[in-house]
Amino acid sequence: MTYPSTLPAPSADGYAIEPLDPVIRTDMDAGPIRQRRRYTNAPSRVSVSWVLTRQQFAVFEAWHKHTLQDGAIAFSCPMDNGQGVTTWSGVRFADMWRSQRLSPNAWRVSATLEAEARPVMSAEDLAGYL
Repeated sequence: MTYPSTLPAPSADGYAIEPLDPVIRTDMDAGPIRQRRRYTNAPSRVSVSWVLTRQQFAVFEAWHKHTLQDGAIAFSCPMDNGQGVTTWSGVRFADMWRSQRLSPNAWRVSATLEAEARPVMSAEDLAGYL
C-alpha cells in the first residue's frame, strides 16, 4: 500500500520524530548500570499533520477506512529526516487520526505514525564525516 499521491506531504508544523529506545538497561547490585542493545532496528514514532481541502479530506478518510482497513495495514509514504525526503516503508497509524476544521474548505488532520525503520546514513558514509 502507498500513501495517495493526490494528497499533500505532512506539514512541517508539529512534525517530530521520536525513535523508540533500542537499549535495555539493567541495574546492578554494585557498580554501573549494564546496558546492551535490545534490537538493531528500533521503530520510530512520527507526529504528523496535514492541511487538507474538503475533497482531500474525503479522500484521506476513504483511504484510511477502505485501503488501510481503519489503519490496520502498513503503507509506504514520503517522510523527512536527516536523509531528506525519502520513501519509508512499514509505516502504520499508531492510533486513530484527529481532525480540526480550519475553515469551510480546510481541515487539519493530525496523527501519530509508527515506522518500522527510518532510513539513516550507512556506516561507510558516516566514516567519511568522522
